[in-house]
Amino acid sequence: MLRIAWNTCVSRRLPFSLVHFVTNRCNGRCPHCFVERRDSRSETDELTLEEVRELTRHLGGGLFNVNLTGGEPFLREDLWEIAEAYARNASVRSIYVTSHGGFPESVRRFIEEFLASPHCRRCLLTMSFSVDEIGEAHDRRRGIPGLFARALESYAMLRDRRHPRLRANLGITVTPWNHDQVLEVYEHLVCEHKVEAITATAMRRAGAMRAIPALERTRIQAAYQALTRRILADQDQGRLEGFGKSLQGRLMNAKNREMYAVLTRNLLEPRFESWCPAASTFGVIGPEGTVHPCEVLERPLGRLRDHGMDLCSLWAEAHVRRIRSEIARNRCHCTYECAWTVNLLSNPRRLARLLLNALAPHA
Repeated sequence: MLRIAWNTCVSRRLPFSLVHFVTNRCNGRCPHCFVERRDSRSETDELTLEEVRELTRHLGGGLFNVNLTGGEPFLREDLWEIAEAYARNASVRSIYVTSHGGFPESVRRFIEEFLASPHCRRCLLTMSFSVDEIGEAHDRRRGIPGLFARALESYAMLRDRRHPRLRANLGITVTPWNHDQVLEVYEHLVCEHKVEAITATAMRRAGAMRAIPALERTRIQAAYQALTRRILADQDQGRLEGFGKSLQGRLMNAKNREMYAVLTRNLLEPRFESWCPAASTFGVIGPEGTVHPCEVLERPLGRLRDHGMDLCSLWAEAHVRRIRSEIARNRCHCTYECAWTVNLLSNPRRLARLLLNALAPHA
């Protein structure tokens, strides 16, 4: 942990957190998705399991968290084996899986394998399932009949275990299609389905979002602000648990509190507020092994297959160092949640404030 802390807050030479898009395949048709989706039956050039294992063997011990996402990550039958490779070979302490929740049996298998694995005994598993509308409206929007019920079933599998190394979450994305009902969706999830952890995301200003009129973006910002205020108020009052009462859970709740405030200020007119960790302590791996600084910058850093699956070797190359310097020099800024999470946790002054907030009564 001392090595991770030194890398994260001082040297900043290795990734502290990675987002790994294990696939672009998806059986959904979400209109707000920014991923170049492929049909769930499409042949792809995704990294093989052995290539992922080789990647994790080269990660150098600085990695704390990996986000496994897609597409729909559970379309990969070897998703658990990918996660275990990160735990076994890179000793990650946090695995975060984002999914539409439509494959509860695959979720069940993943949980059972995680809890049984000797390599995950010091690792926290968080799964976040997307629910943006209620019942059939959610199913129609995402193009998957029965998805709402299966997402709640997947969520309940983790919640009902009450295991200290498991965290379940539902994520609501505020979009042009649900901004006028997000509080209704939220209340339905909390009251009718006893959901204890909910996070909010605003539809990213990418792809379709760029074409949305300014008035609509203003409505999205207002709905996001109202939803995040409700989430935080309910956590303060004990109505929501969030990420729990452990120190790590309280720190994550405090991080979300700070991040919601930052993003609310920046959704309409993003501006520089703090150093960006992209290409420094944070990076993104695409399904075929192309590495990017983040999900916003389209400039690739390189292909893992061209570097023997050695991300640390790629990370140290001169052109990556130049991109890292350009990001700092240009004061790069955006509203990308994953990068902001690393920003808040790797900035010593911000981290100190988060720890104080985590110990406050509302945390």
